[in-house]
Parts: sequence; C-alpha cells; structure tokens
Amino acid sequence: MQSRLIFGSVILVLWAVAVLLLAPLEARAYDSVRQHQLQCSRNFPCPAELHGRINFWIDVYGRWQSRDSILHDASRPDRVYRVVKGRACGRKGNTAFIKEQKKKIAGELYALANRLERKQKVQGSYGRHLLTLFPSRSPAKIRTAARNIRCQSGNSDGFRAALRRFGIYGPLVRQVLKDAGLPADIQYLPFVESSYNPKAYSRVGAAGLWQIMPATARVLGLELDATVDERLDPEAASWAAARYLKDSRKTLTVAALSRNPGISHGEVSPFVITSYNYGVNGMRRAIKKLGPDFMRVINRYRTRKFQVAVKNFYAGFLAARHVARNAKKFFGTVKQGRPLRYRTLILKRSVSIGRLKSVFRLSESQLKELNPALTRFVWHGWRFVPDGYRLRLPVRSGGWANHVARLRIMPSEIRTTGAVDYTVRRGDTACGIASAFGASCRELIAINRLNRSAVIRVGQKLQVPRAGKPASTVANRGSYVVRLGDSACSIARRFGVDCDDLLASNGIHRGSILSVGRKLLIPGTLPTPPGGSYTVGKGDSVCSIASRHGLTCKALLAANGLDSGDLIFPGQTLTIPGS
Repeated sequence: MQSRLIFGSVILVLWAVAVLLLAPLEARAYDSVRQHQLQCSRNFPCPAELHGRINFWIDVYGRWQSRDSILHDASRPDRVYRVVKGRACGRKGNTAFIKEQKKKIAGELYALANRLERKQKVQGSYGRHLLTLFPSRSPAKIRTAARNIRCQSGNSDGFRAALRRFGIYGPLVRQVLKDAGLPADIQYLPFVESSYNPKAYSRVGAAGLWQIMPATARVLGLELDATVDERLDPEAASWAAARYLKDSRKTLTVAALSRNPGISHGEVSPFVITSYNYGVNGMRRAIKKLGPDFMRVINRYRTRKFQVAVKNFYAGFLAARHVARNAKKFFGTVKQGRPLRYRTLILKRSVSIGRLKSVFRLSESQLKELNPALTRFVWHGWRFVPDGYRLRLPVRSGGWANHVARLRIMPSEIRTTGAVDYTVRRGDTACGIASAFGASCRELIAINRLNRSAVIRVGQKLQVPRAGKPASTVANRGSYVVRLGDSACSIARRFGVDCDDLLASNGIHRGSILSVGRKLLIPGTLPTPPGGSYTVGKGDSVCSIASRHGLTCKALLAANGLDSGDLIFPGQTLTIPGS
C-alpha cells in the first residue's frame, strides 16, 4: 500500500512539472519591477516621476542577469511585459527569438485594447497582468505601447564584476573628484559607462573607464596617437572626465539661470550627468527650448538623437549609485580588488619597452598592467615610449632612484632600419598604418604593390618601411669643461656625439642652462669597423655574443669600450672585431 502511495505521489509531481512547462504563457507568474527605497540627495535629486525608471535600472543591475531578456515599454521602462530567463536580447535586441516574443506581446496588447474598446471582460491571467500596467485603461495608449516594445538584457553578473574592479580603481577616481572639487557620488558614473573596466571599447569608438570619444579626448587634452591612448589610463581619463563635468556644470548653470533665476545647484545636476551621454550643447539647447525642468525635457524634448539611452542615462546613474551603495543586499559579500598603487616617472626622452624591462627588471605584463595607455605599436617594439610620457612603476620598498639614474645615463636609442611585418586590422588604412610607423605612405603602397586606391583588407600582411639611422656604440667616456658661449648640442657636435646622448649622460635636458666651468661627461662614439656589427637581442649578454662569434668576452668588451660591469640592452649595436 505504501509503495503505491509513493508511486502515485511521484506521478503527481511529474504531472505538475509537465503542466508548468507546457502551460500557455498567460497561465504563468509574471515579473514586475520592484519598488526600492531610494536614497536621494541634494546634489543628485530623484523626482517622484523618475522613480519608475530608477527602479527598473536597479533591477537590471541587481536582479536580472546578462543572459535574461526584459521586454518592456521603451517610453516607460518600468512597464515590464515579460522576462525571459536564459535568452539575452542579442546585440541589437532583435534576435529571431526576441522578434517573435515582441510580436506575441504586441498581439496580446492589441487584443486587450480591442476588448476594452468593446467593453468585454479581459480573459486570462496574462491579459489581467497587462491590464494592471495600464491604469488608465486607454485603448489608444495600449495600441501605442504595442508599437513601442523594447528588449533590455540584465546585467547583475556584470555589475558584480564591476564591483570587484571598483575596489581597484574607485579610490583613484574618488581622489581625482575630490581634488577637482566635484561631488563624490560621480564615482558611480563609470558603472554605467564601462562597468568600471579601463579597457572597455564601445561599438562607436568610445574607450576606457569613462568611455571618451576620440574627438572629445583631444579637446580635453588627452594624448591620442599611434603610441599613446590616454583614454585607457584611469588617472588621466578621470581628470579629463572631471574637466568635462566641471565645464558642463558651468555652461548648463548659465543656461538654466537664464530661464529660471531661482534654480538650485541640485536641479541642474540631472542635466550635467545627462550631458555626459548627450553632450553639453545638446542639453543647453533642450534647456533653452523647454526650460530647466528635467522631467519636462525627458517627456517632451524631441530630436533624432534624444532617444532611449539618453532619457535613461540619469536614472541609470542613480540606479548604479543605489546598487553599489547597497551591494551586500544585492550580492552578498563581494571581494573587491586591491586599490591600484604606483609611482610615476616622467620620461625625459623616448625609450623602448625592451630597455624599460631591462633597466627596471620588470616583466611586460607588470608594465602593461600599470601602463594601459601604451598602444600595441609600443608593445610590439614598433614605436618607442615617447618623451614626456608618465610611466607608471610598481610601488617598491627601496624606490627606483638607482634604476632611474641608470636609465638617464644610457645613450639614446635608434630604431632599427628595415621593414616591419604588419597584419591589417579592422579600421586600418594604408596611410594610417604608414603614419603610425612614421613611414612614407607612397613607399608603403609601392612595396606592397597596392593599387592607386590603396585598398587593403582585414588580415592582409603588409611590409611597412621604416626610417632610421645607423646606431653608434658607446666608447670610453671623456670630459669637457664648459666655456663661455657653449651649449650642450654645440659641445656634442664638437665631439661628434649625439646631443641626446650627451644630455642623458649628464642628467640635463635641452632647456638646461650650462654654467661656465661645469664639467660635462662626453660619451664618445666609435665607428663600426669592417669586422662587422651585432644588434643586441632579448636575453643577450656580452659573453654569449662573444661566444657566438668565436671571441673572448674581454676582446668584445675592449672593441666596444665597455667595462665588465657595463649594461647592454636590446637594440644596441655592438662592434664585432675581426679575427
């Protein structure tokens, strides 16, 4: 008897599961946006009319995952029609599956509008669920909504990862905001922009922690060329974002006061934050047209670019602020990364990555982690790290003074001659590649036999010509006492040495004033003799090179004017004496 009861219970359970899985959509429970206790402030207010949008984005960041799709009203995000677990929206929110879901929901909405118009009873749980989303019960509004369905993927897993990165970069961002005199709450804006990822790139070309566009980067004073992209440097980009927001505050406050002399600092804040997405001039035009009433602008302002992303930007910022400040409630304990710490060295002349690794005894991954602004052209050895670059070095108990001194007395490096193999990437042009390598576009076209239009394709292998001059080898050093009328470069020319070599050997720069009687170190040069030359590679030592050429270490050192303790470095040219 007992076995029969157990068997019957199992059958009932299986039947219940099957009914649940096979039940029509309208028979299931439906997700609704939760009502959160918002923590607003005078600096960043949240009008009651905005609460629905904020609550929606709090659920996106703290409840639904990236593989979930939320089908909702584009104009009223908190009007959620359906949440499909495990089926993300896709890149543009229009996969075949999502299109089918939108079609079904639209059909249900049209059917609901027709029933209301005919004063018929609304049938089914899904129909009743939809009816609760339209308290006015207006058939016209429901039909409009049927044509305005949008898909949004969740992001709770992405936000959790962002919180870990927040531990790394948050302290730096807070310090910049404090030094710039900006509210600390702006630290939550990178959650919306990049999920606190300093390596993030958008489809439209924005990059870094603050997702700065190339043209904007140059206006804000960031360096952006073939060697350096400071948008990817968290500190430099944070200062640029701070400059943008301060300028935005100033411009939009003037615009708001011209329409409403009594407007408060906090009432301008939604416009300032939204300007980070839409642009300062765009928000200034909106204020000029409709006045400094943020909700009025959100609901009534119409331009081609003032669309869903812009209208939700401030609400998304407030939602990110809420979730980050209440992270334990949403995610439990999240282990945050250790705060980023480094020392900064301003380079006085250009230098190769190979030399930096050798002098500071750091791996490429260590340097890359702290110097994300350097481009692939530098890491591949195709370009030098430029002079004036703010090199980030790990914090070290003994400091870096000895290493810096060694770097500064070393002779200038010369890029080797010859062609470089390069694989074309998306967005490349022939002349753009040539420019990045400092080469002639015409020569690149000729070497690779490109047509007159210089058409290239992704994945194509190109040879890039590269200019350079023969490198000299460092010989025994002499000295010189500065006389009246001397300059560093005139002394260098007198001794036939490179001016930069002389400057580096003496720890001075081109703007330095030389006092009469000062003793300068002169790095001599030796011409490369008929015996041959060798360019030092990674991992080479004097003795390994000597052995390779059938020489003694002593002979190779003597031929190059080196002592046994002198450092050699990748890219340096050594004289190979004849037998």
